[in-house]
Amino acid sequence: MRIEDLPYKVLISILEEVEERVENGEIDMETPFDRYNLEELDSLMEYFGVKNMDVSDYSYILSLYKLNPNFRDVPLEKPQLKNYKVRHFENVREYKTYYFDNEVTSYLPITNREIYSLEETDLFIYYEGGIVDESVDESEVTDVGIEFIKQIN
Repeated sequence: MRIEDLPYKVLISILEEVEERVENGEIDMETPFDRYNLEELDSLMEYFGVKNMDVSDYSYILSLYKLNPNFRDVPLEKPQLKNYKVRHFENVREYKTYYFDNEVTSYLPITNREIYSLEETDLFIYYEGGIVDESVDESEVTDVGIEFIKQIN
């Protein structure tokens, strides 16, 4: 059963428990998705038979509480589910090996020594050949962050 479909009386009981935990400092509404808040909500909702909650479940409970400060006195206002596009970036420094294929036309046999000599005189430029493979030898994440968050509905 989805949390949104729980009976009204159960939702009121959940809100009473959330209120108590907020007042006791066990849930901080300023940081709703904090790990400790989610653990508290997991514990609370397990009592009501709800397990394996996801973002929409956690946000429904906390939004319901936030929207209804007088939940005992008036009908509950239900929160609206919204979708957000989040673009996250990751700057990565990679050390790669590229493999290039080239063709050399010559009447003389070609060995490593001849290729190096041709490179010195710019008669052979390896990167003008096509990249046929690459491998990441090592990588290091140098920065991560959120570029933007945009509500899409």
